[in-house]
Amino acid sequence: IPKTHQGCGVSLLNDGKYSFHMRNTEMAITAVRSPVAAHHDPEPLDTAEDHLYLDQGCQQFWYSILPHDGDWRRAGTVQQAAQLNQAPIVIPHVGKQTAIQPLRQSFVNISAHNVIVCAVKKSEDSDDLILRCREVAQEAVDAVIELPLWNRRICVRFRPEEIKSFRIPRSPEQPWVLVNLLEEPI
Repeated sequence: IPKTHQGCGVSLLNDGKYSFHMRNTEMAITAVRSPVAAHHDPEPLDTAEDHLYLDQGCQQFWYSILPHDGDWRRAGTVQQAAQLNQAPIVIPHVGKQTAIQPLRQSFVNISAHNVIVCAVKKSEDSDDLILRCREVAQEAVDAVIELPLWNRRICVRFRPEEIKSFRIPRSPEQPWVLVNLLEEPI
């Protein structure tokens, strides 16, 4: 890299392809892959049988090249990849409207740039909300997670690469709790 370009980089984002290759200034994506299976041990592949292959027919995928100053953490590569892979699905409310709703509204706000939302779902056993977040830049951080529609504010510390799941009751009087992946209190 010439001295004028030191301290910059490029991230290659995609929506589900298998492999990437980087050599000097050349970048490549494996776009189609068709092995019958990754490993044929202890049974060898029976060539007399028909086999379903992974990638057959027309293939469609999205990719994005993200040039940036600094490293991938500073560029927000993980957040940009999540936006490419997890575009929000908007389901308009149909029915009687009692008040005019704002055209734009946030369900969750996070103060730390390196904490992202991985999952939002209804609890398996109640109307509580399960919110799963993770730290993505390998840096410890104190984060404030706000849920404006639920009138909730969570102040919490994340260790590098830590995943935290929260059970948030609908009633603001009930406290939120940290839970494991089975939604049991930690």
